[in-house]
Amino acid sequence: MIIIRDLNEYLPLRKAAAEGDWGSAKKFFEAHPDAKTATITRYSETALHVAAAATHSKFSEELVKLLPPEALELRNDDGETPLHCAALGGIVEAAKVMVNKNPKLRQIRNKWGSIPLLSAAGYTSQSTSSVQKEMMAYLCSLVTKDDDPTPYSGTEGARLICTVIAAGFYDNALSLIELFPNLATEKEESNRCALEVMAERSSAFLSGSSQLIRSSSWLQRCIIYSLMICVNLFPIYISVPGIKQLHDQKLMHTQALALLKRICAQVSLMSNSEIFEYFKNSNVLSEAARAGTFEVVVECFQICPDLFWLTMDGHKSILEIAVRQRREKIFNLMCGMNVHTKKLALRRDAQNNTILHWVAMLAPSPQLNSVSGAALQMQRELQWFKEVENITRCVETQARNNANKTGRVVFTEQHKDLVEKGEKWMKDTANSCMLVATLIATVVFAAAFTVPGGNISDSNSSNNGIPIFLNKNSFMVFAVADALALFSSITSVLMFLSILTSRYAEEDFLKSLPEKLIIGLATLFFSIATMIVAFSAGLSIVLGKRLTWVAVPIGLIACVPVTLFALLQFPLFVEMVRSTYWLNIFHR
Repeated sequence: MIIIRDLNEYLPLRKAAAEGDWGSAKKFFEAHPDAKTATITRYSETALHVAAAATHSKFSEELVKLLPPEALELRNDDGETPLHCAALGGIVEAAKVMVNKNPKLRQIRNKWGSIPLLSAAGYTSQSTSSVQKEMMAYLCSLVTKDDDPTPYSGTEGARLICTVIAAGFYDNALSLIELFPNLATEKEESNRCALEVMAERSSAFLSGSSQLIRSSSWLQRCIIYSLMICVNLFPIYISVPGIKQLHDQKLMHTQALALLKRICAQVSLMSNSEIFEYFKNSNVLSEAARAGTFEVVVECFQICPDLFWLTMDGHKSILEIAVRQRREKIFNLMCGMNVHTKKLALRRDAQNNTILHWVAMLAPSPQLNSVSGAALQMQRELQWFKEVENITRCVETQARNNANKTGRVVFTEQHKDLVEKGEKWMKDTANSCMLVATLIATVVFAAAFTVPGGNISDSNSSNNGIPIFLNKNSFMVFAVADALALFSSITSVLMFLSILTSRYAEEDFLKSLPEKLIIGLATLFFSIATMIVAFSAGLSIVLGKRLTWVAVPIGLIACVPVTLFALLQFPLFVEMVRSTYWLNIFHR
């Protein structure tokens, strides 16, 4: 029988439970046996609730040994048992002890109708996902078809599977669907289903990770790809922190794809009309197109190709959403799988906007910021507009919306600020680089007439005025490198000057300005490298007789500024080349 006391009398026990001090708690229990099951907080929590919530596993395990099975069913004001608290804290060993003593705990719901499994998934965050992984695996291992009442069907089951997927536990979600196939198609009260949650999580798939890799610098991408190769060739290195992270990411992609295929396999068991209605009454494809979850769109089209014509979100097609959100993979898929793509491009919305009006609008911030530099962002926007224009009928390119504006007019209005930012970015870059190129040109021009060692100054000699070290190989290296540095730096100055005097029309950002900047940066980099070579050769000439070994350290030290410039400016150069020449995001 529980004796009601003033809560202040339980302060020592509450403190011991919160701190995991089993010794002090044990002494308190010996003096107050009823305290084991007593409410010790204003929120109807027992000592076991407090200890489990504070993630003190050993304390909780010892206390469970002293409690009868029915005492483990005591609930706090939120209707939570100690197992709920243990599930939230991720203390697996304590949860095992509780379930072994009272198996009914895993099916007890709190006041929101959540079983411990749902609570463990629902309160998972990025900082606790690794801790909760083992807890989720344990709780899922307890699931059976004999559970009554079952939480694995209807809206309750949909809430469970959606929460588990949203928390990123794809392997656990797959095991639940293997046991209860109906979970693949169940919908919540809000009409949300498992496939829609998968569609929202583009980062769970390889296509989403590819977008993250593209937004990284060239050096980061090289490191990422190198580490991926290490993971594949040398599994022993998985324990290394950076490599382990990549291995976990690759495992997540595999698990997410397996779960997606299993869900789609279950959906495919419906009739064609049922499948079409299922997607029509959900946001699966619109979310997939919006988030750029390419794999979800592919799997959905495989089970029902007629989804190509599906309209949603105010009579928008998947193609229109992909264009508006700048999802090139889905755009390429739509254009490549059906010759009737141009028919979709003829559709208009309530404001009489065509697909050309949609692409003319400024890209969403996340997609726009995935490209570095306002000028490159403007270039990418122009590339999108040109590509959509290619699939639009000639008679539709001048189509006007209800505001009496064509797609080109909308594009100009929407990108006015971006053009100004691109112009400023180009001019600032050109000014900075031109200053460096001018300094190089000045230095190497002067060096050509003040050669190392000087000239022969004998008026009676036929060699008067000829450099003293003319016949030395190192002098020829100096002369050639100095000349190359001069010519390339002058070329660079001219390129940057042409950028400063450009008219900065919209079309200039597509090819003209990027090409000029590419040539300017290439010649600037070359002039810096050749200037360093000329300096090193000159220093070697001057010090060569006294310090014969000086050439080696000079060569090594000379690499430092060149490498530093490459690390700081070369990424911009590579990005410009990729965007202008190498990278064709609309390969079809």
